[in-house]
Amino acid sequence: VYKRQEQGGGDVFVAEGLRQLSGWKAYGYAKAMLQQAGVSYGTHYTQRGQELGLNETSDPRQRAAIEQQIREEYMQPYGELNPMLLHEHMFPSMQRFEQGEQLAYANRQAKLFQEQRKTERNQSLYATFVNADPGQTAQNVLQWVDQYKGQFGGSRGLAFAAATETIRTGLSNGSIDPTSFRNALDQDCLL
Repeated sequence: VYKRQEQGGGDVFVAEGLRQLSGWKAYGYAKAMLQQAGVSYGTHYTQRGQELGLNETSDPRQRAAIEQQIREEYMQPYGELNPMLLHEHMFPSMQRFEQGEQLAYANRQAKLFQEQRKTERNQSLYATFVNADPGQTAQNVLQWVDQYKGQFGGSRGLAFAAATETIRTGLSNGSIDPTSFRNALDQDCLL
């Protein structure tokens, strides 16, 4: 413990005082120091993560490599301490923080994937109204419902409701030509 104090640029008098501590007092000091280090890990992780672009990457392997680098940098000053002390007093806080970060990352990625799928579905549906025969457009909408119903729990009704909402949005933002839509509605194949 006193070596870490001296090597870390700490006060020489504090290091000398630590040398004089009894075994239990030294253990108590090390325990408190490691618990504080475990709590402080989150700040280090966040700062270094921003510097290294941790949240800018979508590649899990690259993210894991950056996390490993952050962890190794943080652990360098504690390398000579007893591994059991580290395991008991420092690692649990670090692990809880990292688990929280992993969960937040997974949730962000899931939202991105959902948005990408929604965009792909919308573009696919909008394409059914471009340069298509009105009768074919109506069939394309029904095929779209069958193709994407799996993303709506397998329900044709929910997929059709999503198609309807997407069509309304496309009509209002100009992605679907109103004339093409009216022509498709006049077809008997939707029945």
